[in-house]
Amino acid sequence: MKKKERKTFRRQHTNKHFDIALKSKQIWEELRKQDLSSADREKLCAQLWNIVKGEAKQLIFAHDTARVIECLEQYGSNVYRNALFEELKGNILDMAKSKYAKFFVKKIVKYGNKAQRNAVFQSFRGYVTKLVKHNQAADVIEFCYNEFANATQRQAMVEEFYGPSFLLFKTEECRTLGQVLSAEPSRKDAVLAHLKEHILQLTEKNVLQNSIVHRLFFDFFTHATTDKDRSEVIEALREVLVHIIHTREGTKVAMHCIWFGTAKDRKHIMKSLKGHVERICGEEHAHLVLLTLFDVVDDTVLLFKIVISELIKSLKTIANGQYGRKVLLYLLSRRDPVFFHPDVVKLLQEGDKNPTSKKDVITRADELRKMISEPALNLIVDHTKEAVLEKSACLVTLSIFQHAEGDQTSAMEAIVSLCAMPFKCGKSEGSFHIVEHPAGHMVIKKLIQADKSRSEREQNIFSEMLLEKLSDGVLKSWVTCNRGAFIVVAMLDTEIPSVVEKIKTQLTGIKKTLKQCDFKGAEILLTKLA
Repeated sequence: MKKKERKTFRRQHTNKHFDIALKSKQIWEELRKQDLSSADREKLCAQLWNIVKGEAKQLIFAHDTARVIECLEQYGSNVYRNALFEELKGNILDMAKSKYAKFFVKKIVKYGNKAQRNAVFQSFRGYVTKLVKHNQAADVIEFCYNEFANATQRQAMVEEFYGPSFLLFKTEECRTLGQVLSAEPSRKDAVLAHLKEHILQLTEKNVLQNSIVHRLFFDFFTHATTDKDRSEVIEALREVLVHIIHTREGTKVAMHCIWFGTAKDRKHIMKSLKGHVERICGEEHAHLVLLTLFDVVDDTVLLFKIVISELIKSLKTIANGQYGRKVLLYLLSRRDPVFFHPDVVKLLQEGDKNPTSKKDVITRADELRKMISEPALNLIVDHTKEAVLEKSACLVTLSIFQHAEGDQTSAMEAIVSLCAMPFKCGKSEGSFHIVEHPAGHMVIKKLIQADKSRSEREQNIFSEMLLEKLSDGVLKSWVTCNRGAFIVVAMLDTEIPSVVEKIKTQLTGIKKTLKQCDFKGAEILLTKLA
């Protein structure tokens, strides 16, 4: 007898459900196919139910047959779903803790009716504090809480962490912890003590990633008032915060840890983010953690060494992202209302009076701006076309020119070189010349408008660099299009003598052509040249 045959023979004699499992798996192989017709699927479900009926309790905990029962729950009609639920409803807690059966509990919640879903939530009542720490059940609790629980059910699950009285004397009214403590302030110490006791046991990575846990930590930090309570929880979290900042509440927890943590705590937090900075910059909620660090960390040298240096290595990728560019913009122009929504600024302002930070806000912002200025300018030099011609990137480019410290000559030269490329009115090879490009035109115009202040500071003037680079006759070709004419008007509006003189020299004899043009730019340029 071959090895495989011996194995099958042994299973036949040791597993009394061997034949049922074998037949059901054969049907399951067909039933799970995506291209199955409705009629065939209904027929297979009927066959499968006839085999597993009355045996579901024995099959649901095995690694292979659990999938068979799950498949019947997913594809079967309400008749089979109801029958399966009736057979297994007394084992919901045990199934939630099982490595394989937990997926069936998820299927009930997802595909079952409202009554069945409510029954699952009711089965968890009184056990949530234990289940959320269980290696397998935590996944089920998170799925139910995050995907299907309504506000009342969510609050009921969370309330179990506030103390036994919330479980024993449950009211039908759905109240947040803030509402409870406002109505009964005398319970605050007891509730926070219970909550703290539970959450300090939830710092394992696989548990900490769950959003219900983030809610618990956020509730604690929102209502904790003593430094002792906060510091104990911060110390437990400071090296694992990277696992919770993918949710809104998890990010707020991290922000509280940074605000109320000591310099030592903040150092540990920054080190925990090492290797994850690029990912954090790209996430909707997580990037706020970096903005918080930029707001409060006094040791900017350490901040550069751990966080900003890693950010610079992936600066192009970060600057191209919706949230990554906000991180770059925050370093350049802290809380600029042009880029940051008032709600975001209001949230960040909560940490302005934190007890740890001592350095002047303006001094810290200046130090960070100096650190990012050169890499930001180099970004424009190395990726000029994307920096100028992409709609979202061009706003970052303009902010870099407006706020970056140091010599901006190289960055301006890169844009001038792009302007000096052969000009053809309208689209050429599928794209506009920078002069006619909506984003590119705006960048050039804004740079020219800043020339007046550059002249006053005795810095290199963009208009002079541009006119120096352009060949004879190029300016005349520019004014044959509306946007090109407006760029020339912008240079004349700087009233810099050398610029105005050179433009008028190059545009000698252009008035007749401009009079024949019917766009606004030509009309305004005519009045400027008069």
